[in-house]
Amino acid sequence: MKTDTQYSDDSGSCRSQWFWCTSLTLVLLLFAVADVAPAVGQVRDRGLINARTDVPDADDIFRFSERLPGVTARSIGRAGAGVAGTGDASALYTNPAGLGWASSSQAGGGFSILTAQTNAAYQPPGSGSGFDLEASTPNTTLSNFDAVYKVPTVRGSLTFAASYHRSADFTQEVEYEGQAEGTSVTGSLLPNIQDVGFPTGEIDFFESPRAFIAYEGGAIEFFNGAFQNGDYPFEPAVFPGTQIRQIGEVNRDGSINEVAFGAAFEAAENVMVGGGANVIFGSYEFRQELIEIDQGGNDNYEVIRGNTVYTGLDQILYRDGYQDDIVGFNMRLGVSAKLADAIKFGVSFESPTWTSVDRTYTLAAVQTTFDQGGVLSYGMDNTFQSEGRGRIEYETRTPLRLSAGMEYDTDNLLLSADVEFVDWSQLDVDEATTGPAFGVASIQDAIDDNYSYVFNLRGGVEYRLEQGLALRGGLAYRPDPREGRAVANSTERDRLYVSGGLGYAVNDQFRIDVGWMQERMDDSFQPYNTTATGNLGNVQPPLDTAVYAPPTIQQDLVRNLFMLGMTFKF
Repeated sequence: MKTDTQYSDDSGSCRSQWFWCTSLTLVLLLFAVADVAPAVGQVRDRGLINARTDVPDADDIFRFSERLPGVTARSIGRAGAGVAGTGDASALYTNPAGLGWASSSQAGGGFSILTAQTNAAYQPPGSGSGFDLEASTPNTTLSNFDAVYKVPTVRGSLTFAASYHRSADFTQEVEYEGQAEGTSVTGSLLPNIQDVGFPTGEIDFFESPRAFIAYEGGAIEFFNGAFQNGDYPFEPAVFPGTQIRQIGEVNRDGSINEVAFGAAFEAAENVMVGGGANVIFGSYEFRQELIEIDQGGNDNYEVIRGNTVYTGLDQILYRDGYQDDIVGFNMRLGVSAKLADAIKFGVSFESPTWTSVDRTYTLAAVQTTFDQGGVLSYGMDNTFQSEGRGRIEYETRTPLRLSAGMEYDTDNLLLSADVEFVDWSQLDVDEATTGPAFGVASIQDAIDDNYSYVFNLRGGVEYRLEQGLALRGGLAYRPDPREGRAVANSTERDRLYVSGGLGYAVNDQFRIDVGWMQERMDDSFQPYNTTATGNLGNVQPPLDTAVYAPPTIQQDLVRNLFMLGMTFKF
């Protein structure tokens, strides 16, 4: 789209200078990137990062930093491609310099419907079997609201804009079920003896809240005779080598949103420069529930509490979870130049995002149902049983992002392509400012060792028909920056986005846009960790990790995002 701009004949020289300065800047930045990026083929250690609800891990820090390719109905129709410069509010998200190409002032907004479908396959650590289960979760919300004001000028272009938009949505539900031999969440709840107090030969206190909850909830039992003999004195409800049935559900919810402010001006003929400041806020919630049903091998399990004897395991209900409330800030700067009548080139720089995270968590809640004696539980919706609940605050800093894009735009056809560089090994996390310290050095080491740089790609097309109708399509690809990081095998977590859309200009002032974008990704997780590291006498549980290794849940995730947007020009 063209702006109402007039310049004298010597403006072509100025335009040429801006073009070469922009190109030189891009080349220098790319050389800098090449200098700091790891060498291709470099071997890194690939470790397992244990997830806990009371502390963040490297995946949490990464999760808060990821985002959707596009944020409006029109932009997702082309998979978000637009770094070369789009003349609407979506430029605040890709390249603020694109605001300079706006043909008029405008205001708009939209609604979105997200459906997250997950196919989960249960894989036992040893002998056993599992089912393939499917879960689907819908979410409807306001996706964006924005305004662009084009200042009337005698020459050149000056534009201001503000926008609210949703940049990430975490909605997902996973259901799994299977039968396995020996594996049990109870194995992960056994305490280290050094974390238990025995001043009189009986249990006086637990240093580990999870072990205390498991003991109070009947999932583990203490045997004084074994303790007096110098043996490990705790026994899990599920004996090694016995069959159990596991039925689990994981719910993820929340979103990341941006409030963005920006401006762009025409620095030289057909050369736009823009910048913006963005406030990021949102939340992420994780909730897990696991039911373990005895298949007949734990009939001899016995627990004594007070004067009551509980005999024979029927089933165990285990829950944990946390919620992160997130607030952050970043800035974007960009240049967009028209190299010819139909060709534009753009460069965008995004600063690191400085983020504060406030986490409230529940380490565990346990309920054990016995064949005889009844039920023991701790933490199941009882506000007076507060052990294992807490709060921490910490801060993170994401890597900077460097993007470049090209666009070919004629009367009927628009083609656009973007590339974005992000070095995820530069993720940074600080120690907790509220709550107990969580060992930031180990998290930072995991980021340094397991995360690498990536090039994210986006491409889009728009074909304009007569009578104001436009057809759109696009592709985006986000490689997994975690170098082989997986729990049981090397699941590649690359993300592929396919999109399409329609636009209809009702008249010169009003346009309706419909967009659809599908995200596909493979993933895996383990519902609990094995705390034992082998037979270490009476200090740690004498369990072989191969016996109590957790199952792996393989996931095929498909998210479909639908957006309806309206734009008014004035």
